Amino acid sequence: MIVGVVLAAGAATRMGRPKQLMPYRGVPLLQHAVETAERSQLDRVVVVTGAYADDVEGELHTSRAVTVRNPDFRRGNMSSLECGALAVPEAGSYLLLMGDHPDVSVDVIDALVDLWRTPRLLGAPQVDQRIDDVDAHVGVIAHEEQVRTGFGHRGAVGCGDGVP
Repeated sequence: MIVGVVLAAGAATRMGRPKQLMPYRGVPLLQHAVETAERSQLDRVVVVTGAYADDVEGELHTSRAVTVRNPDFRRGNMSSLECGALAVPEAGSYLLLMGDHPDVSVDVIDALVDLWRTPRLLGAPQVDQRIDDVDAHVGVIAHEEQVRTGFGHRGAVGCGDGVP
């Protein structure tokens, strides 16, 4: 199982308001990212909130994604990825998606999923994407043990409690 983990926990310290809720083509940035993930081949989609969690969750409308809160969001993106992974521990593989990057396409996500599921001799697939001549942060699919052992700390306590 491959789970898309959409990060939407940022504190927007430079902007002063939740960047993931900024309007883009009439809806919040995060809504675009989540809808794209939901239309893809990902088996499940988890949205990780943190700062502004009530506002973000109140504005987000999903068809199959679930939300979890990262109480330790100030530690950064990797703590949110870990929080999302802990919400669906049976998955085994996770694709990192940024909630404020609305132009990552279903085709790109599906290409990553297809490459990950294709038998290979060594290493993980490498897929690069450029959007309007800018490198896009799509993420890397990682096995559960890579997510959990790559942090060097005690874990994301309280993440994913009660997630269906």
